[in-house]
Amino acid sequence: MKRNKTLLITLILPILATLNLSWMIGTAAASDVYITQTSAGINSGADCSNAHPVTWFNSSGNWANPKQSGKIGPSDTVHFCGTISTTATVQASGSAGSPVTLLFEPGAKFSAAVWSNATGAINVSNKSYLVIDGGSDGVIENTDNGSSLGHKSNSIGILASGSNNLEIKNLRISNIYVHSSISDTIDYAADGAIYWQGTQNNVSVHDCVIHDVHWALNYQFGYGSCDGFLIYNNNIYNTDHGVGIGGYGANTAKNISIYNNYIHDYANWDTTADAYHHDGIHVYANGGAHANLGNIYNNVFGGDTGVNFTSHIYIEKDSETNNDWKIFNNVFLPPPLGKGSGFGFIAIGSNSGTEVYNNTILGGCKSTQGCYGILLSGGNTKVKNNIISGFSTGIVFYSASPNTIWDNNLYADIKQIGATVTPYGEYTSLASWKSYLQGLNSSNEVHAIGVSNALLDSSGVPQAGSPAVGAGANLTIVGLPSLNLDKNQAQRPVSGAWDIGAYNANNSKLTVLPAPVLRNPI
Repeated sequence: MKRNKTLLITLILPILATLNLSWMIGTAAASDVYITQTSAGINSGADCSNAHPVTWFNSSGNWANPKQSGKIGPSDTVHFCGTISTTATVQASGSAGSPVTLLFEPGAKFSAAVWSNATGAINVSNKSYLVIDGGSDGVIENTDNGSSLGHKSNSIGILASGSNNLEIKNLRISNIYVHSSISDTIDYAADGAIYWQGTQNNVSVHDCVIHDVHWALNYQFGYGSCDGFLIYNNNIYNTDHGVGIGGYGANTAKNISIYNNYIHDYANWDTTADAYHHDGIHVYANGGAHANLGNIYNNVFGGDTGVNFTSHIYIEKDSETNNDWKIFNNVFLPPPLGKGSGFGFIAIGSNSGTEVYNNTILGGCKSTQGCYGILLSGGNTKVKNNIISGFSTGIVFYSASPNTIWDNNLYADIKQIGATVTPYGEYTSLASWKSYLQGLNSSNEVHAIGVSNALLDSSGVPQAGSPAVGAGANLTIVGLPSLNLDKNQAQRPVSGAWDIGAYNANNSKLTVLPAPVLRNPI
C-alpha cells in the first residue's frame, strides 16, 4: 500500500507542476458583505439581518488587494441595507476584470440632512475598478438642503476624484440642493450629484435619475487629464447644469460620449441677479487645457429653460480651443412661450472640427426677441441636415469664416433666418442668407430649404408631406455608426438621400439606443 501511494504521488506531481494553481494559494474566493448604518444581528456581514456597520466598511483594516478572506477586495460585492446616514468611504481598489461592486439592496438609501462636499455620501476618491449599482431603487439624497430649508451648503452625492475604471448606474440622486428662491445666489463652487476632479479614465454614468442639484454631473479636469467618459440613459432635471466638463492648465479631456439622456427644466435656478447661467451640457477649457474628441448625440433637451438660460449644448471657447466635437441626432423641444434661448440652443465657440448633423431644433419662440437656434463663433464647423424651426433668429454667426461648411439645413417658421455679428448683418430671407454664406464658400447651403411649416409631430418626427423627407445629404462618409441610425435606431439609407433632422419620417422604433461598444469601464 505504501508503494502504491508513492507511485501515485510520483505520477501526479509532474501534472500539477504544469498547472497554474496560484489562485488556490493565499487567495480567497469572491464574497458578499452586507453593510448597514449600525451593526445588525450577530454582526457577521452575512446578510442584511446580520450586517456590519458602516464604521466596519470605513476601516482600512477590513479591505485588502490582493483579496484576503474576511476582507473586502477584488470581485467582492458589498450590499448596502436600509437607511445609511454616514459617509461610506472605499478603502481599496478592485482589480482589472475584478471590480469591487457596491450594490444597493431593495429599499436601501443614503439619506442625510446634507452631505458634505468634502466627502459626499459615498467617497471613492483615488480608488479604481469599482461599480456603484443602485439596483432596483437605490437612492442618495439630502433632506434639508436648499433655499428654504435648514441648510444652504455645497454638497456632493458621490465624490469620485481621481477614480479610474469606475461605473455608476441605476441610482436616484435627489435634492442635493433644492433651489427655490430667485434671491438665493449662494456660491456653489464644488458640488454635484457626482463630482470628479483630477485624472479620470474609463468612467461611465448611466441609467440614473438626478434632480434638484446645482451641477448634476460635474467634472473638473484642471487637476489631471481624462480619457474615456460615457454618460448615457440618464434623466436629469431641476438643475443649473446637467453635465459640466471644465478644465485649465496643461490638461486634456478626450473620448467623451454623452448620449441618450433627457436633460430638462432649469428654471428653478433662475435668480434676479442672473447668478447662474443654465446649460444642459457645458464644456469649457482655459489656461492651456483642451476638451477634444467628444460625441453628443441622441439626447432630448426640453422643459422650462428659465430666463437665465445660456444653451442646451455650450461648447465654450474660453482661451483655448475645444476641438472635434460631433453633435448629432439630438432633439430640442420648445420651452414655454416667452422664454428666450440665451446663446442659442446650440452654442459653439471658436473651434477646430466641430460637426453639427441631423439635429431637430424646435424653438417655439418666433415672437420672442433674441431666441436663437444655433450660435457659432467661427472656426471650421460643419452644419448639415439640421431642422431649425420656430425661432426669432435661426442662426447667429459671430464672425465670418470660409471654413464653416453648411448645407441641407431646413429652416421653418423663422422670423429671421440668420444674423452675423462681425461684420454686422441681418438676413430675413433664405435667399439673402444663402447669398451671404455662398460669398464665403460657393457650396454653402446650395440645398437649403425654407418653409413656413416643417410638418413635424410634437416630438419632432417628420409627417407625411414634410419637406424634411428625402432632402438631406447622405453622411455615411462621415464614418459615425450612430449617425447612420436615426435617434430611434432606424437605419438611414446606405446610399441615396437621408431625411433631415434627428428622426427618419414616421418610424416607431424604440427611442433609447443600447450602449455602444466603446470601452469597458471595468
